[in-house]
Parts: sequence; C-alpha cells; structure tokens
Amino acid sequence: AALVVPSREAERIALERWQQPRSRVRLIPDGIETAAYLATPKRDAVPGLVKRRGELWLGTLLTVGSEAVGPLIRSLAALPEEWQLVVAAEERCHHAIVSNAASAGIEDRVHPVTPPADRARLFGLFDLFAPVEATGTIEAMAAGLAVVAARDSEAAALLASDNGPFLSTSAEEGELTAAIERLAGDKALRRRIGDANRA
Repeated sequence: AALVVPSREAERIALERWQQPRSRVRLIPDGIETAAYLATPKRDAVPGLVKRRGELWLGTLLTVGSEAVGPLIRSLAALPEEWQLVVAAEERCHHAIVSNAASAGIEDRVHPVTPPADRARLFGLFDLFAPVEATGTIEAMAAGLAVVAARDSEAAALLASDNGPFLSTSAEEGELTAAIERLAGDKALRRRIGDANRA
C-alpha cells in the first residue's frame, strides 16, 4: 500500500504534516494527452472570445483568489497594445478581474473567460504563459509555450533549462515584468523556449 500525491507541495504535506514514511509516498504528477496540444485552434475556439488578427495573448489559469492576477495586469500595462491578457477563471472571479484591470486603465485588454472543457484549444491560442500557481504549466509546455514563473514555484521545477532565465523572484514584480517584456518582444526566443518546453 502507498499514498499517491500529484504535486511536490502535496508530497511535502504527506511527509511532514501527515508524517508518512518516505517509502510509502509516491509522487505521480497529473498527466495530459500531449498530442491534443499540437493542433492550432480556430480564432473563435474559446466561447465568448475571438483572437483578432495581430493580437498576442498572455495567458494564465486562476483557481485561487482574483487578486493573484494583479501583478500580471500591471505587467501587461508595460506591453504594446497588441498584447492581451486572457485569464481562464471561474465566473465568480470575472468581475473582480475586470475591476482590477479598470484600476490599471487597461480593462479593454484583459479578458476573463470560463475555462473550456477542452483546454487544449485555449492553450493553442496563447503566445506566452504566466502561471499564478502551478496549474496549467504542463499544458503550456505541451502547447510549445515559453513560461514566465516564480523561481521558487512548482512550475519552475517542470520547465526546460532554456526557460530558466525567465524565472523571477516571487516578491519581485519588477523581475516578472522584465521577463514578460523580454519574451513579448522576441517571437523567435519564445518559439525556441517553447520548443524546448514541449520536448
């Protein structure tokens, strides 16, 4: 008999808080059907939102409180107008996300959407991914995306070494913005890192 956990954080809790012996704890991360993330979806593949020609999407998934997306909204304000932030979150969070964006004066560039059942379609439309938690990182990698994440997050441990220079210190919002700006401005770099993450 063993205890199966899906993440490093759950593993830590099992070992420390639940005091399970190391020999009984098995870390098996969530899996995905990687082939589904290779296709390029149609621009209207996400219900309620169409990706216009020339637009570039910075994407994230949100299962925690809506305030967690604040740093991404502020980072978006530093990017050219064609960049949009798409936040896949439960509908109860949508109003707070829009209010946060309005405070930054960019509510027209921030789009909360309800995650579709087929999340591969959503990730296929992203141009860059910035997790506010570990959720979605494996999917972003399968979709061939560069990822901007906190250096001490679970997401960071999953990424290819090529993605390493774009990890930021959790408390340093300036580092996050700088990493996003650099990747946003270099399509070839995004593609190279995304290919490494997919591999």
